[in-house]
Amino acid sequence: MQRTLSIWGPEYFEKGGSELLFCLAWFHAVLQERRTYVPQGWSKSYEFSVGDLRAGAFVMGAAARAATETGSLDIDIVHGLMEDAIYGGRIDNPYDARVLRAYLCKFFTSDVLEGQIVLNRELSVPHPCSHEAALAAVSNMSDHDPPELFGLPNNIERSVQRSASFEVSNQLRKLSVIGKELISFDREVWRSKLAPILEHWQNMMAKYPALSAIQTALGGQSNDPIMGFITMETKAANSIIKEVASCLTALKKVVYGTALLTPHIQAIAICLMTGTVPGTWSKKWDGPEKPTAWLAQLIRKAVAITSWQSKVSSGSLLEEEIDLNDVFRPLTFLNSLRQLTARQNKCAMDVLHLISAWPNAGITSSLSIIVKGLLLQGAELRGTSLVEASNDAPEIILMPSLSLGYSREMLSHSSDELVIPLYRDATREHFLLDITLPIQKDADVWILAGLAIFLADV
Repeated sequence: MQRTLSIWGPEYFEKGGSELLFCLAWFHAVLQERRTYVPQGWSKSYEFSVGDLRAGAFVMGAAARAATETGSLDIDIVHGLMEDAIYGGRIDNPYDARVLRAYLCKFFTSDVLEGQIVLNRELSVPHPCSHEAALAAVSNMSDHDPPELFGLPNNIERSVQRSASFEVSNQLRKLSVIGKELISFDREVWRSKLAPILEHWQNMMAKYPALSAIQTALGGQSNDPIMGFITMETKAANSIIKEVASCLTALKKVVYGTALLTPHIQAIAICLMTGTVPGTWSKKWDGPEKPTAWLAQLIRKAVAITSWQSKVSSGSLLEEEIDLNDVFRPLTFLNSLRQLTARQNKCAMDVLHLISAWPNAGITSSLSIIVKGLLLQGAELRGTSLVEASNDAPEIILMPSLSLGYSREMLSHSSDELVIPLYRDATREHFLLDITLPIQKDADVWILAGLAIFLADV
């Protein structure tokens, strides 16, 4: 803020609309500093620049001049231009746009401009708002910016540390130089580097020998969408496991001197030795980035799918709690549930909308499931009530089971409900769908906290 005020100088700042400019300086600073908390603060590090600040200052000046002529400030025009044409023009994520909107509604109000409501605990718009008074108000602020300054939870430092370590790990993999000993085949070097992952795979397959020949038939033809989905998932698991087993078996023969090296096996080996998942594997399933985690998740899902097979055959699958992280394509499963609901209701699929509720509240759907294992970031839960996270609260918590279903009724979200994004994992790179939960506080509190739900934490 001090830099922004210094750039403007007394003459520009005091020529009209100084209160609006003061709020703009604070708004611009908050948007920039919130990038420290990617991906919970913003989904990505947006390049808010001096150009945005200059355009925003032009809008504030025009709004102040119009207010002088008409006798009232049209705050809606300020919100609209800032959200749609200036800062909002850089944002490509609807949940980030929601955060921007919440800040605009919080900082640019008549009560804030008149000093009746503070911008934060240490700062309010000075009156009269001279350049000197503005600099003095800012200089009295603490040098430390706590997360609550941005509306973020107090335990977000854990998220920052995890994201930083994840980013460092990714950068190291990208910057890792493939040495000559990896490109040129050296059996001893390759054996020492690849032995752990080969042994890891062998141990997992020995623990679950049935996975080497997963049965894909479910007892004859069926028009049941759920059964059709399970058949597709089983075939996918079988195909992926066969591909991985074939590659690792051939690789093991090469490093132990019983087979010749081929370009395909060399490409697989180099990927594994540099800590990346081979492209031929990730094309079949886009899972975790590290090979060991990818293989572990593959086996986990394959085992779970065999369990789903027996449950769907007995008709008990939808009666039990379901973990969406058990399958490769959770959205396809929900779509099959939607298709089955449409058949039961004798209606088109596109008139059905996803609804959610805590199990004890119930949902107005002829067919519903109870989903377990969902993870929440950005708040704590007391029973089924959202509360602000304390300093020592875990970064990510396990949610109670949640009811999901499809209904013809298009729910109009009320002030005591909030739409929360569901992502595949805590990186927030793979959005899945929206989930609506009841809230007690103002929705903007949770929007600024970066509330989100995940299927898995990695």
